[in-house]
Amino acid sequence: MARVWILMLVMLATPLWAQVGQFPSVVADDLNGRAVQLPEDLPSDPAIVIAAFKRNDQRAVDTWVTGMDLKGALDGQWIELPVIAPGFRIMKPIIDNGMRSGITQSEDRARAITLFRNRDTFVARFGETRFDRIYVLVVRRSGEILHAEPGAYTAQGAARIRAAMAR
Repeated sequence: MARVWILMLVMLATPLWAQVGQFPSVVADDLNGRAVQLPEDLPSDPAIVIAAFKRNDQRAVDTWVTGMDLKGALDGQWIELPVIAPGFRIMKPIIDNGMRSGITQSEDRARAITLFRNRDTFVARFGETRFDRIYVLVVRRSGEILHAEPGAYTAQGAARIRAAMAR
């Protein structure tokens, strides 16, 4: 019984914003064709990084954009990161042009950075093993991942993201 209480105290004493992983250092292009060094070139410190892994993940991404008013109150503090298996790198022009056709505003294209990376290795960076859902990360420019929130928007998840951003 004492062990349970000690475990509960440790869990309560561990801050929400404790580091959960390290973001990989990568160079990638945004949809405007500009090279970006991540995490150093994140738009703010910390920043929200919405990592998506499948074509149909856009609906879940959009729930966060709308739910947290990312284009309003948090504009300039987030990016969208489609993580695509490295074998598809040869198709980068086709993939990027397809995404560009659906994203017409230059500022929205600047937020979309295509990353060709092993998805298993990427999610392992923040303690996950699945890439069958999106993750909303709070990342410092140093690469420190402060929080990882899986799946579509929830009010509880948004509160955790806001708390991590406030640190």
